Amino acid sequence: MNGTTLAAPLRLRDRVAKNRIVLPPMVVCGLHPDGLVNEDTLAHYERFAAGGSGILIQEATCVSPDGRLADPQLGLWSDDRLDGQKRLVDRCRPHGPLYLVQIHHARVVGRELGTAEVERIRDDFTEAAVRAEKAGADGVELHGAHGYLLCAFMNPRVNVRTDRYGDPMALVDEIYRAIRQRTRPGFLVTIRVGADNPDLDTGIARSRALEALGFDLLSISSGMTKPEDPKLAVPDDFPFSALAWRGCEVKKRVSAPVVAVGQLDDPAKAARLVEGGFADFAAVGRGQLVDPEWAKKVLAGEPVHPCQNCSPCRWFRHHENCPGRKLAEGRD
Repeated sequence: MNGTTLAAPLRLRDRVAKNRIVLPPMVVCGLHPDGLVNEDTLAHYERFAAGGSGILIQEATCVSPDGRLADPQLGLWSDDRLDGQKRLVDRCRPHGPLYLVQIHHARVVGRELGTAEVERIRDDFTEAAVRAEKAGADGVELHGAHGYLLCAFMNPRVNVRTDRYGDPMALVDEIYRAIRQRTRPGFLVTIRVGADNPDLDTGIARSRALEALGFDLLSISSGMTKPEDPKLAVPDDFPFSALAWRGCEVKKRVSAPVVAVGQLDDPAKAARLVEGGFADFAAVGRGQLVDPEWAKKVLAGEPVHPCQNCSPCRWFRHHENCPGRKLAEGRD
């Protein structure tokens, strides 16, 4: 046990996360069908900010229109998106979380991008980060997991380019350096990365390289694998999920703060993760969707309304029909 509790603050550059609970990025396109911040979007995020998490990470926010998952996805590809982004940050700021914007490009499938196209995407990431800073965010999280564009570039079995971007770290390296040059010294630059991209050894090597480059926080999730790739050997007695195991394995090998995610909605599990030194932060997604006051209640020792583990998740289909949220709000 390392003695650190969920309530312990942690300094990141000149900012302080007031506790070790993270709201991870979760795309909720249904709240903003035209891709623009509206009152539903503002209320959604303010509810979580008021709920007490130390870090709030805004859902995948696209850096260019041609890199969207779907038309309703939030974006920061032009200055006309600045006002909506600023409204989001301003609504959440009084409640005290560190506010990060996850910047994202879904991936171009079916052909190899030309070098000039990659450079344009690099610049798109940089400009999106600059806009996030102008809007008042504390930092950005690059989305380098789940098979999306940066994840694909960091995977040596997918990236077989012959130009300079054939180096799996080249694109992320250039994006990081460009953001650092264009933003204030205290602006946080973090990354979500797949620990199995395509295998654990490679994922750990990438995580160590990202730490050496200077990323302020590593949020560890899944990457992209093929059936022939080695399977993760998660120990039978590991007390958390296989997804959380990825973050815990990376934490053993880096000094940078690590966020672990994966079925940590049980307050006892989240507390054990941090207190046992398995990771520095516990990301709690569905638990906070169901009970937006999850963090505040857990830190006060109060019971939370648990996720009902519906399959498929009813919150993402239509949040008003989520049975756990209904219980939390006292609705039938």
